Amino acid sequence: MTEELTDSAILFRLVYQAMRRAGLPTEQILAQAGVAIAQVEASARTPLYSQVMFWHAAESVTQDSAVGLHLGEHLPLYRGQVIEYLFMSSGSFGDGLRRALAYQRLVSDVLNAKLVMEGDQCYLTNGPTRYRDLQVLRHFTECFLMGVLRFFRFITEGKFEILRIELDYPHGATAQEYQRTLGCPVVLGQAETRLYFNSDILNYP
Repeated sequence: MTEELTDSAILFRLVYQAMRRAGLPTEQILAQAGVAIAQVEASARTPLYSQVMFWHAAESVTQDSAVGLHLGEHLPLYRGQVIEYLFMSSGSFGDGLRRALAYQRLVSDVLNAKLVMEGDQCYLTNGPTRYRDLQVLRHFTECFLMGVLRFFRFITEGKFEILRIELDYPHGATAQEYQRTLGCPVVLGQAETRLYFNSDILNYP
């Protein structure tokens, strides 16, 4: 019997708040996804299939093929969780990042990110995808990336800058829309998703 993959309850709450901020028909999306409001407010981890159903419903109701990217623009800042403490109690951004990576499954079981050094650049990668539903993967990835970038900028007092992002699915938003929302070039159809940045930021106290 395989282990059921789950996500932290905070992920659903942040996305729910983003939907409210964006003015989307929240109740209609949740109803179509089969997600009760009590499930959003609960502290228990949520099964991955709930997220799959949610993203399908969000795209269907909004008719927005980039709904994850656009919801990411409205995500509240990720605060008050263990991951923030690990960063704040570390001597540098790099130390905090390495510590946080050891506890990333507190956020979601789908996370398996690694930090890879390449000279004066480095990147975070979650490795090759294990999931067949690339459209749902895309929505989750793009929404999550928006939240990660906002959190990294907060932790570094605005100093964190992304160089480029490579995504492991073939179809996505336009280059202009990625530039507007993520603030960097995005390359689709790569072997794995990677987030590139200058390694100097790892030493930021």
